[in-house]
Amino acid sequence: MRVKKQTKYVSRRTKRNYTRNQNALIYQSAFKLGPVTSVIIIGMIIMLFGLIYLVQASKTTSFDYQIDEIDQQINQLSVKKANLEIEKARLQSLATVNQSPVAVNLDNQNDATYINN
Repeated sequence: MRVKKQTKYVSRRTKRNYTRNQNALIYQSAFKLGPVTSVIIIGMIIMLFGLIYLVQASKTTSFDYQIDEIDQQINQLSVKKANLEIEKARLQSLATVNQSPVAVNLDNQNDATYINN
């Protein structure tokens, strides 16, 4: 059985096989994070997502308040419209009564007479 020779490029942690026509260059970061730093960064990311969620939820709530105000305005305007329709019908009925054939045939009373006892 033949044993392959290990070259000086073998990493301490893992064994890497190098063959022809492949790049054997390995980049390693000089900046390394410890477990405490990783936990802190993950916690900050979770807090950031929570803050984004709260901002979105508060925007939704503010839109709900605006919708409620607009609904109240719509209700007030519909009541006002109903009152104006009643007033319109009353005024039209007076005009119709004045133009009716019975009203046209009536005499206008110009002089008022009073009876003294």
